[in-house]
Amino acid sequence: MKPSRKAFAYILRHNSNRAPQLLILSFALDPTLPLRLPGGTLHDDEDPFTGLIRELREEVGLDKLNVIRKLGIRHYYKEYIQADVERHDYLLQAPEGLPDSFSYVVQGEGRDSGAIFNYRWISSQEIDRVDWEFREDMTPDYIPEFFAR
Repeated sequence: MKPSRKAFAYILRHNSNRAPQLLILSFALDPTLPLRLPGGTLHDDEDPFTGLIRELREEVGLDKLNVIRKLGIRHYYKEYIQADVERHDYLLQAPEGLPDSFSYVVQGEGRDSGAIFNYRWISSQEIDRVDWEFREDMTPDYIPEFFAR
């Protein structure tokens, strides 16, 4: 069986008087769930970067982000969906002026359409609240820009 192909964004912002921060989301209907990164499942034969841009437009309302670099491709089994996953990760720079926190109603035709995601910024000291699916890769080796002082 083909793996579930996904693409996710590690979106950074830098403030002159704070450490770098990463944009994460929580689910408005169940804020007790672990924090996640924006992104999601790619359409059949969709290029990972094209799919990521589509996902960011649908889930966050953003479409003009500066790409810093592709972080890598991760392969693992995800029990929740009972499937192998091929995840493409990208490091992006946030546009100026994003608020410290905001909510967004998911657009598009996916099964999360209409869901409300709450967004906020976290520092590297808060990664223990992030879903294991991403937390394992939140290391200085994988994303040194997030851990820079």
